[in-house]
Amino acid sequence: PDFERAKIFMTKVMTMVWGMCTNCEFAIVQYGMDIRTELSLNESGNAQQALSKVQSIEQIYNYTKTASAINHVLEHIFVAENGSKPNTQKIIIVLTDGRIFLDPMT
Repeated sequence: PDFERAKIFMTKVMTMVWGMCTNCEFAIVQYGMDIRTELSLNESGNAQQALSKVQSIEQIYNYTKTASAINHVLEHIFVAENGSKPNTQKIIIVLTDGRIFLDPMT
């Protein structure tokens, strides 16, 4: 239930932001046993497809690699070759169960 609530929250945030900023872009990275980009900045141009992709995300279990996930965003999401634009604000919102677990970066 918590993971589904997180997806609903992400959908609401994206919809609200797009209501005020039509050129804003989103990326979603999920972290657990693996760290996986679920939605890239390049994929968020079509709002309906992006929101549909959010709803199809399946939870990764077992680990909580928060520090490694933030590092993944810095190295793989906020870079020009993956759609990040220069001179734009970058914001990270971290949703977590609050317990880093088995993260090699901590």
